[in-house]
Amino acid sequence: PTLSRLTLSWSAYIFSLALALLELVYPRLTMLDAEDVIANARHNTGLHDLGAAEASFRANLSKFAAHCSHNSTALSRFVHRTSAIAFAENRLRVVAYTHAHPEAASLSLRPLVICGLPRTGTTLLQSCLALDEAACRVRGLRQYEVTTPAPLAPTAAADVRLRQRVARFAMRFGDAFVYPEQRVVTGIRWDSLAEDYPLLHLSLLLPLHIATATLCEDGAGGLYDWCTGGGDARAAYAMYAEALRVLVHSLPAPAAAESGAPPRVLLKCPEHTWALDALFAAFPDAQVVWTHREPAATIASYSTQAAALTRFLRGRVEPRSVGPAVQRGFADGVRRGIAARVGREGQVLDVGYEALRRDPAAEVRRVKAWAGLPHDGASEARLSAFLGGGARGVAPAPAGTHKYSAEFFGVDEADVASDFAEYRRRFGRFLT
Repeated sequence: PTLSRLTLSWSAYIFSLALALLELVYPRLTMLDAEDVIANARHNTGLHDLGAAEASFRANLSKFAAHCSHNSTALSRFVHRTSAIAFAENRLRVVAYTHAHPEAASLSLRPLVICGLPRTGTTLLQSCLALDEAACRVRGLRQYEVTTPAPLAPTAAADVRLRQRVARFAMRFGDAFVYPEQRVVTGIRWDSLAEDYPLLHLSLLLPLHIATATLCEDGAGGLYDWCTGGGDARAAYAMYAEALRVLVHSLPAPAAAESGAPPRVLLKCPEHTWALDALFAAFPDAQVVWTHREPAATIASYSTQAAALTRFLRGRVEPRSVGPAVQRGFADGVRRGIAARVGREGQVLDVGYEALRRDPAAEVRRVKAWAGLPHDGASEARLSAFLGGGARGVAPAPAGTHKYSAEFFGVDEADVASDFAEYRRRFGRFLT
């Protein structure tokens, strides 16, 4: 399987050991404390205001610190401390930018959002739709943009270079010490199209691979619930919307499409499936494309990513504990998503993974027709060239074949059938 190591690599192990020795004489190197994180972020940026939901942010940060400090490697504590400071810095910069540019708060985005469980074709669909950036009809987000959504430098050129440098370092560090399998599983690069979940980091809502790692431990359901927004993620999505508007407003002004309208923002993030109600609260005019795939295959495929992050957090992983944890999380996600789309069916389009694999061009045309995006001869030529193996451009490019199996990760079909009976009944036509 692609997940060939169940313990840290030698380089990660040696790095973690060195950090463990250093923290004996300098405990703050890996210390995760909410007040210390916020103090560092304020010192680094010279900013103070964390926004209207500061109390909620502090509470989430305290939970994050407590979880990541428990039964963890020195390497993971160091990375999570550094990451938490970066999250707080981004939040400070976003709030400051909104104060300095109040017009950004009223920016109309009408996003086209791709969601669905992970490993269901979301990246392929995103890459195909983003081809229309050439005609200024849509605007996808790059990894270096979502990593730091507010400007880091006073001039546009210097800001882009600095954002790219930050994202390039983060991706290289992650590939080397955190999740080397990512190059095969996702192929995401520092400059490629990205998922927008880093904007949820500003409220300490975390990506599913970290949320799932909490489910691999007994009694961690509460932490999982917090990671994915719990019962109400509206405050987090209000900050997410603010960060997205700041990001779009701070980018160089795009050319208008033939219609004269600015490009629509193209978003892609499986995590939105867990919080569609909060997404619609933040963007009442959003259009959502929900991709579907047979759950057993989806669970097994995503388990590689969840297992790699569990290994990073704890130093080793038992693969057969990961599949059932992913299954529980995914079953919860589709239940939340189904409930949230009640009354909004006209704003949600369903797309099947198998149909997308069989005839991606037809599915892309269907999505664009539904979303009101033009599709002309030039669009078809770009799509054909891309699907025919042409230049990948900004699309992620996996460096190999992702190998996985349900058995390796302890996925039991009988349990899947029970947990996803309603999902299969409702969306069965999109699973074949």
